[in-house]
Amino acid sequence: MKKINIYISCLILAAGFSSCDEFLSEVPDNRTQVDSKEKVGELLVTAYSQTSATPFLELMSDNVFDSENLTLTKDNQLDQYSWKLEEGITQDTPTGFWDSSYAAIAAANEALDAMEKMGVSDDPEYSGLRAEALIARAFAHFELVQIWGKAYDPATAESDLGVPYVDSPERELIKLYERESVADVYAKIEADLEEGLKSVSDNYRQPKFHFNKHAAYAFATKFYLAKANWAKVLEYSDYLAANPKAFIRDYKAFKLVGTNEKFQYYSRPEHVTNLLVNTQISSYWRYGYVGGSRFFLTGKDEASIMGRALNPFKKEWLYEGASYNSNVTVVYPKLGEYFRLDDPSAGTGMPFVNYVLFSNDEVYLNRLEALVMEGRIEEAIKGLEFFLGTRTNGYNELTDKLTYAKLVELTPYVSDELTPFYSMTIEQTVVLKSILEAKRREFIQEGKRWFDIKRFDIKVIHKFAGGTEIVLEKGDLKRQLPLPLHVVSAGLIDNPRN
Repeated sequence: MKKINIYISCLILAAGFSSCDEFLSEVPDNRTQVDSKEKVGELLVTAYSQTSATPFLELMSDNVFDSENLTLTKDNQLDQYSWKLEEGITQDTPTGFWDSSYAAIAAANEALDAMEKMGVSDDPEYSGLRAEALIARAFAHFELVQIWGKAYDPATAESDLGVPYVDSPERELIKLYERESVADVYAKIEADLEEGLKSVSDNYRQPKFHFNKHAAYAFATKFYLAKANWAKVLEYSDYLAANPKAFIRDYKAFKLVGTNEKFQYYSRPEHVTNLLVNTQISSYWRYGYVGGSRFFLTGKDEASIMGRALNPFKKEWLYEGASYNSNVTVVYPKLGEYFRLDDPSAGTGMPFVNYVLFSNDEVYLNRLEALVMEGRIEEAIKGLEFFLGTRTNGYNELTDKLTYAKLVELTPYVSDELTPFYSMTIEQTVVLKSILEAKRREFIQEGKRWFDIKRFDIKVIHKFAGGTEIVLEKGDLKRQLPLPLHVVSAGLIDNPRN
């Protein structure tokens, strides 16, 4: 495969210096100073992307509609809604996320290298930090290959273009890399993940901001779902199987919280369901949520995803939307902004949002998918009944029952609607479709729907004011984002999109 020059060191400079982490800003080049457990831990704080993919992933999905309020049009959001990704380099853009992800990978590699040079890679005292570095490196690459590579398909993965897998620290300004195949990237992700899982730890002052045990298990369920390794999904989700109510989000309690408070409340690390929370530089709250965007979940289309008619028990959902523009667009309050003042006199600073990267809710729904594919249909339906009941106002477990017949009514079988690389029976397809719709509601406006659209090659139709529409057909190359211009200019092969 063609070798290219990627300026990884420059990416660290671009993304790393915007970090709050004083350690890296004070000693960006003197790696020999990473010589203690505390300093390795400080370095790993930056092993997570500082910018978010959520805003542009959500805009590309079928959760978003044209409100037809042309005054709210923003060029970058129009491009994202049209699957024409602009070359912005700031937060909430594909290029910004690419750069920040590789900066996070570089931090993980530096931590691993420091531990090796200190001779503590096999020291039990450092095992948790080593595990975190490996899993964080794997996760960043997983996010990248999901966005810029094709969905995993063992029949084509050897030839499908993935992303460079960077597994060593940078010592040169310019270094040759390969854009590896999807198969190779997934193999390296799995190797890092499984090695990290051996010694992942909960021993942190703030464990929800690190890859703790259950966060790592959650990542494993998502990774193995992509590879269709159902046994592994069930293995890593087994911890919540016996008593899921103790692990998932309490929506009855959430409903009692005031709307404005919900924006911050949802992502609080003390909630048992939130497994990994990442504070990222993001303007999503102000420009997508309360600020209003032409392309968002609209009041007129909300019921098509969140409506009572989609509840199998014919009752209202506990999910509650809100609107700040007379129901032109609707927000489900879960992603609030923290504004850090850098210059109090000028009133300038940076907006941050706490994103929930992994939750027990996602683990549970991943488990239901695996049960379906393992042929345990009745068990999956029973599990889905429980989950939907916890999201239903006035649910009665004695009388509100979910049956296959109800699922057929709500999510009827449509030939070739869901087309993953593996085969499914009609029964599996119907139940799986209901689980995917449950995921869609649960994670509305969090960007996660895009990954299911890619996994199942779901057709997406985006309509515009005036009646025109554009269609993302099955197999459309626009499902793979164009690579950032700066790495293409350096020689990296871009994704074909026509």
